[in-house]
Amino acid sequence: MTGKTKRSNQKFFESIAEDVHAGDWEKVRGAVEAYVEDNGPTPECHYLLALAAHGEGDFASAIAHARSAFESSGSSVKEYADLLAILYALVADLTHATFYAKLASANPSSALAKKLWPESVPEFRDCFLMVRQDPFKQDGLLASGRGAWSEAEHWFRQHLAFNPDDPDGYLGLANSLIVRCLYRSAVESLRGARHVLPRNPQIAQMLGTALAAVGEIAEGRSCHAEAVRMAPDDLIVHAAGATDTLFDPELGIEEVAKEFRAWGERFGMSPEEVLPPNLRVDKKRLTVGYVVGALDRSGPGVGVAEILAHHDPQRFRVVGFGLGELFDPFNVFFQKCFESWLNFSDTDPLTFASMVGAEGVDILVDLSGFATPQVLTVFGARVAPVQLAWLGAPAGTGLANMDGMLTDEFLDPHGQADGLYREKLVRLACGAPVVNLPSAWGIAPEDRRQSTGVTFAADATLDEISPSTVGIWADILHSLPSATLVLRDHDFQKEENATRVIGLFGNHGVAHRIDVLSAAETHQLFAEADVCLVPPSSMRPEVAVAALEAGLPVVALAGEGRHRRAVGSVLHHLGLAEDTVRQSSSGYRELALEWASGTDRRRQFRAALTERLASAPLCDSLSRARDLESAYEQLWNDALAKGAPKEALGAS
Repeated sequence: MTGKTKRSNQKFFESIAEDVHAGDWEKVRGAVEAYVEDNGPTPECHYLLALAAHGEGDFASAIAHARSAFESSGSSVKEYADLLAILYALVADLTHATFYAKLASANPSSALAKKLWPESVPEFRDCFLMVRQDPFKQDGLLASGRGAWSEAEHWFRQHLAFNPDDPDGYLGLANSLIVRCLYRSAVESLRGARHVLPRNPQIAQMLGTALAAVGEIAEGRSCHAEAVRMAPDDLIVHAAGATDTLFDPELGIEEVAKEFRAWGERFGMSPEEVLPPNLRVDKKRLTVGYVVGALDRSGPGVGVAEILAHHDPQRFRVVGFGLGELFDPFNVFFQKCFESWLNFSDTDPLTFASMVGAEGVDILVDLSGFATPQVLTVFGARVAPVQLAWLGAPAGTGLANMDGMLTDEFLDPHGQADGLYREKLVRLACGAPVVNLPSAWGIAPEDRRQSTGVTFAADATLDEISPSTVGIWADILHSLPSATLVLRDHDFQKEENATRVIGLFGNHGVAHRIDVLSAAETHQLFAEADVCLVPPSSMRPEVAVAALEAGLPVVALAGEGRHRRAVGSVLHHLGLAEDTVRQSSSGYRELALEWASGTDRRRQFRAALTERLASAPLCDSLSRARDLESAYEQLWNDALAKGAPKEALGAS
């Protein structure tokens, strides 16, 4: 290197010192990468890139660049060795940390490196004294607990860069992706994990769940079957396998219910494992316990809270059992619902049963279902005189001592589901599904999209875009040559996902009439459309509610089995089933065409929507609370009439 070139290099590095000390790492990285492209890499370049990577929390890249800086400088610069010692201490690698700390003490300092050293880099002695075991995994777990899923993904990826054989890292990473519906990314990560840990049943089980979510049902079930073979006694692995049968369009409700019945028979706690509860015949105030669990993440949490807040305090004492504290962000909307709240995080089933007994719960209602199967298994024993399933178990629990399942006449029509579930069907007059309802219905006319042709919109996840669904939608589009269908982007940017969707519609010659909208919220999709097509296999009634909120008519199919009828139930109890729900694929198609051709009808529907919903029982939280209480009173009286048999209800 000539003296002139050296002075030029010195001048460049000094020119970005201000950005380094300001922590503008994106600008620093961009300038250095441009310099490398023109002049080639130097130790100083690697040093600056290591600092930038550290500033951005990318410790794997930071160490790689710091090592390159140290080695390409002849292993003779104090600051480069010192940075390596600090970085290794931060990732809890004390062997390398102490090694480079010794080298740093023996090497001379570089004036330029010292000048570029930012205050944001901690001292080695501080890092050494504050070393944590698996720091990035701990940070990932903390971020997950706060619901900061992008941050959790970052830290789990950092953890795996240094611990590539840790199953917890892969599971944490996959969970942070699945929660954000990035299922294809989860599949990619878990496939990599399976190569590293091929005999880990939890990884196989989670891969099965992710595959089912991207529509690869058979592949997902194969992974679940393998996970079950590897862990025949793991109730969570078996629960995940049963849950994914809900997404298989080839399975009827009898086969799905059979899977859940088998789970309940296999994993339900035995009555002999817990003390039987007392049935007091003279109780003037019943204690109702709600197992909230992971309800907030399943969608209807706010709606449930509004109903429970209207319980009659003179007759009912209401207790909540949840994950985390009541003041945690994901539980805070329950603060007005419960007189008592118990956190069952990290609680084993027997301890949970003791918590229920200590609270003197008379009626225990599960809202979490198979999202927390380790707690659901407690209902297999008899921990409360009356035990009910409400949400989270759309095909029953299979548990012998689950007395009833809250449902309604639409979810489970009389005569059609008799004998299908182990639970007694308790039909609520106001409906069983819960959705978070908007405060106002219909968007302002001036905000409506103006177009000449009819635009259908579907908020369809990858597992809902099945060959049969695409066939129905394609038939509708063929009947309306000027119509288009807009899909909400559910990770369609991933090449495999896009290829699958394009191929399905291409099979029917309508791929060119499909648009994808990258809408952050569902209502943004419906603002671009005239009619909402709810996927025939959908189990997400919140999609129909979002369409109604935007003033759109909805086209839905009342499927076979209660797990396919939640959308129809919500529309029925909103008083809209006649205009929005059909019983067959042909009826679904005809209804879509009717709404497409009826411009005036769509306008009238939208104008009358608020008034029509004002008296809907599903929108009245007080009525829904009284509906529940009426069911509880009847079930309580039934329990009293049975005379409290010792083997079931204990002595009074």
